[in-house]
Amino acid sequence: MKGPSYRFTLVRDTADNTQLRFYISYLYFKQNNHLLNGYDLSVMQQRGLKHHFTEIVAEKLDIETEVLENGSFSLDVKEQLQTLLNDLLYIAKKCIIPNFYISWLNSTRADFFLYSLIKLSIKSNILITSNRYSKIYIGQVFWPKFNSIGHQTRESKLRDIKRKRIVKDREREGKACDPELVDQLVDKLIVKDKEEITKIQKEYEPYIEALRPIEHYDPVNDPNAIEKMIDHFHTIAFTKEAYRSENIRFITQAKRLYQQCYGKVPASRGIMKNDSSELINKTYERLIKQYSILRFYPPVENPTIRQYCIISFLDILYTTTKKEEFEDRFKLIGDKFSLDKSECKDFTLTFSQKQWDMLIGITESKYPSKIKQALNKIIRQEYKSLKKTKED
Repeated sequence: MKGPSYRFTLVRDTADNTQLRFYISYLYFKQNNHLLNGYDLSVMQQRGLKHHFTEIVAEKLDIETEVLENGSFSLDVKEQLQTLLNDLLYIAKKCIIPNFYISWLNSTRADFFLYSLIKLSIKSNILITSNRYSKIYIGQVFWPKFNSIGHQTRESKLRDIKRKRIVKDREREGKACDPELVDQLVDKLIVKDKEEITKIQKEYEPYIEALRPIEHYDPVNDPNAIEKMIDHFHTIAFTKEAYRSENIRFITQAKRLYQQCYGKVPASRGIMKNDSSELINKTYERLIKQYSILRFYPPVENPTIRQYCIISFLDILYTTTKKEEFEDRFKLIGDKFSLDKSECKDFTLTFSQKQWDMLIGITESKYPSKIKQALNKIIRQEYKSLKKTKED
C-alpha cells in the first residue's frame, strides 16, 4: 500500500535539476514573499537539490524532514501536502519553458548569443528580438560610425525611400512636389519615426527591466550562466504572470536570430576558427577599441573565452546590421586579422604516434582543437606553478 508521502517522493525523485530549482525558488517566494538570495542553486547537484526541496516542503508544512519522508503525519498535514503538490505542479507547467523551446542552447556559442541579446537589450532599452525595430535603427544605436560604403549610404538610402514615397503619394493626389517642401516632409517623417520608436521602447521597458538581473549571469566568468539565465526566465514567469508568453516569444525569436547568424556568419573564415592566442588577443583588443565590446562582456584574460567573445560579437553584429553593412564591417575586421596573421610567428611541434596517443588519452578527445586547448591549459598551469615557486 502506498503511504501518505508516496506522491511527494514521486514528485521529488522524478524531477530534473531545472524542475527542482524551480520548486525550491517558487515555494520560498510564496512563503516569504521575496526571492531566495544567498543560495546558488545552479551549482548544486541533484542530491543537494532534493534535500533542499525536502527541507522547504517540511518547513512549509511545519513538520520535520524525517516525518515528511516516512509519512508519519496526520490526515490534515496530508491534505496540506496534496494541495501544495497540486499547486506546485500546476504552476510549474505554466512557468517552466518546455525543452523544445530551449534545446538550441546546447553550445557555448549559443549561450553567449542569448546573453548578448539580453545584455544589448538592457543597455539600449531596445528589445532586440522585436520585429518592430529596423536593423537600420538598431545599427545606428549600437555601432560607431566609420568610413564605409555601408554607413555612408545608409542614411541617404533611408531618406530616398521616404522621399520617393512622399512624391508618389503627392503625385497621386495631384499635389505639388516642390523639392524643398518634400525635404521638409521627409524630416517630419523621420521625427515621427523616432517618436514611434520611443513609444515602442516604453512598451517593452517593463519586460526589459524584468530581464535586468540576467546581465549578472555572464558566461565569461560563470560556467553555470545558462542555467541561471533559464532559471530567471522561470522566476519572471511566477513573479510576473503577464510575462509568461513574453518569455516564450523572446526565446523563440532569439532562436530564430541565432539560426540566421549561425548560417550566415562565415564559420570557415580564419577569424572564427582561430585558436592562436596571439591573434585572438590582437583581435579582442582591437574590438574593444573599435566597438567597445566591454559594454557587453566583462574583461577576460583567457584566450579561449576571448575567442568566444569575438565570435559572439560577430553574431550580434550580423543580427543588428543590414547585410551590406555587416559584410563591409566583417571584411574590415577580417582584413586586419589576415594582416596580423601574416606578421604572427607560428611555432609547430611534432609528436610521435605514441605521444599523440597519450595526448588523446589525457584529453579524452581525438580532435586537435580539443587537444590544443588541453595543452594550453597544462602549459598555463605549469608556468603559474613555476612562477609561484620562483617567487617563494
